[in-house]
Amino acid sequence: MAAGWVHETLDLIAFGWIYRHVHQKKDAESQRTPGLRHREVGHGWYLDFQKLWDFPDPFPDWLKETIQSLKETEGAGVAEEQMVSDAHDYFDRVWDDLPKADRNYWEGFFVWLLYNPEVLKDWAGVDVLSGRIHRTIEGQKMCEDSPETTCEYKRLRRDVSRHKKGSLRNVLARYGQKKI
Repeated sequence: MAAGWVHETLDLIAFGWIYRHVHQKKDAESQRTPGLRHREVGHGWYLDFQKLWDFPDPFPDWLKETIQSLKETEGAGVAEEQMVSDAHDYFDRVWDDLPKADRNYWEGFFVWLLYNPEVLKDWAGVDVLSGRIHRTIEGQKMCEDSPETTCEYKRLRRDVSRHKKGSLRNVLARYGQKKI
């Protein structure tokens, strides 16, 4: 399974916010049941692989319609949290099929992104330093103030520096990136 910090980095890229509470809730069972078996609890989309979805169509139209309905009845925040939850399971499914070397490569890429906030801003539209998110909502391009994104980014980068910097330094150097 992908580490929590990997999921949180993907949140930054896709949503502009970090949904740590969603990932912690989904993976709480892993503290009691380590390994892949923890996905039997709280990972419905993961378990529905090859039944309701597959890699060529990971988010079918009916799911998109369900999310839209959730937005209309429960609000945009609840709908986005559901998208985060489904994306978590999708990414875990992808991660499980990657060889260890590829996982290390992708972890190195995500660390590199965290150490290059200008790339997050230019590529993903998330300005983690000034707390602004560039999004398209219902066809309208807008910029949202999000000071919590700056705080969460700093926490995430600090956590990654503390726990992953040393082990991933070699991965970054191997693929031609500057040493961190």
